[in-house]
Amino acid sequence: MVKVKLFTESTGVLALEDKELGRVILNPTTNGPKQAELHKMVVSKNSQDAQLKIKLAVRMDKPPNMKHSG
Repeated sequence: MVKVKLFTESTGVLALEDKELGRVILNPTTNGPKQAELHKMVVSKNSQDAQLKIKLAVRMDKPPNMKHSG
């Protein structure tokens, strides 16, 4: 399982923390696609972006000594 969170960077002098824009949870497999795909992010309730998508490429390699993939 891979969890991805997207934040905005707060550059102000009094900025204590960054603002979270969205998050997505991925479950990669060894036979998944190698190219980048668009994933719909779950946005926070007070976000202006309702349809936030992120383009990610996740690759999971099999160990060389593994004989069966399951």
